[in-house]
Amino acid sequence: MTNPLGAADFFALEAGECLDRLEHLVTDEAPPAGEEFLRLARVLRGSALMASQTQIARAAAGLEGLARAQRDHRRAWDAATREQVAQSVEEFRLLVRRAREWTESDTVRAVQLSQALETLTGVAPRDVTPAIPAAGSARQELPTGVRAFVAREGAAAVSEAELAAFLAPKVPRYKMPKRFFFWEALPKSGYGKIPKRLVRDELEARGLLELISKTGS
Repeated sequence: MTNPLGAADFFALEAGECLDRLEHLVTDEAPPAGEEFLRLARVLRGSALMASQTQIARAAAGLEGLARAQRDHRRAWDAATREQVAQSVEEFRLLVRRAREWTESDTVRAVQLSQALETLTGVAPRDVTPAIPAAGSARQELPTGVRAFVAREGAAAVSEAELAAFLAPKVPRYKMPKRFFFWEALPKSGYGKIPKRLVRDELEARGLLELISKTGS
């Protein structure tokens, strides 16, 4: 006889399934169906509340507000919004995985996600100051800036200078990458997307994240 699922196991299972559906919904080229988007956001929040994951529930409330605004045509759905919401889904995945071993650093991350979603909705984020984690315990984030990550295909080879020269007449100066990274392949999610979180993890694994933080490039 198999052991029944505990509350934490059930939450991970239910939230994971919900996030799979959300990712499929929000990464499609077409705008998400408003009612389904809102329903899935509510399921995620309800699941978090039932599991006493209050910080995840608060962030899910931000997603629910965005879904409602999109359904009611108070928030336009464009490529930038789609990308930000897709990244938010990846953040929710990380928080769900951390639910069993939650730390103050995870609280900070959840609050930041909630505030980002509220801002995206057009609502002034609530002023909630989480406890500050001990020095050295916070996850190092990828500094802001434009960078290009290039996957080499087969024997194809191109230099950073060649790429920069190719892009120069095509993109505004402020959008020009500060630096180019050439990898054998780019990290992808299960749906073939390249979320910022996976790029950050790959940089850390290659020992490049700290260098970027110090040089700003």
